Amino acid sequence: MLFLERVEIMQEETKILERCERLFMRCGVKSVTMDDVSRELGISKKTLYQYFENKEDLVKKVTDSHFGIQNKMVDEITKQSRNAIDEMFAISAFMNQFAKTIHPAVLFDIKKYHPASWAIFNKYRNTDIFNRILENVERGKKEGLYREDVNADFIARVYIAKVEMFIDPDIFPHDKYPVDKTHTLYMYYHTRSIASKKGIDYLEKIKTQNYV
Repeated sequence: MLFLERVEIMQEETKILERCERLFMRCGVKSVTMDDVSRELGISKKTLYQYFENKEDLVKKVTDSHFGIQNKMVDEITKQSRNAIDEMFAISAFMNQFAKTIHPAVLFDIKKYHPASWAIFNKYRNTDIFNRILENVERGKKEGLYREDVNADFIARVYIAKVEMFIDPDIFPHDKYPVDKTHTLYMYYHTRSIASKKGIDYLEKIKTQNYV
């Protein structure tokens, strides 16, 4: 296969993954069949199976693509943020935009029916999010916004333990605690709990301006 042909195939697969992600976000994962995907994309199932072995393969690639893109976006937010507190709330705002569009059943469906995809989510949570919180805490300490005695490893582990909790309707009923608002509120308490006097003053300043 020629290089340009491979590039075209990869580009087409990327487009399919993007549209499938939107479909899953809208309808959940379990309820969507390969027939549904075929109709939504306007392509034959034969063509669809040229890119994906089965639904499990499709869901896995959508999940992998989603978190890959999310990591790149968050990297850019980190580069552009003025300080550690702004970084955390900017990332939270970005994540909340995603939370508003996700079907409540998506993560439940993946956890129960797609173990390979759930493993990707767990890796993202336990490695990527963990390291990002770790780095943020160290950054905040250097900037004088977080207390020097804060244990970065402990804080990062507490944070990732909360991630799945926010989307659990048994703990936070979505009609009373929308995921985006719950996460933003938690970010405020998380940040305040580790902030120095300088950090608390800054947090209170931006609280009414942008976030809580």
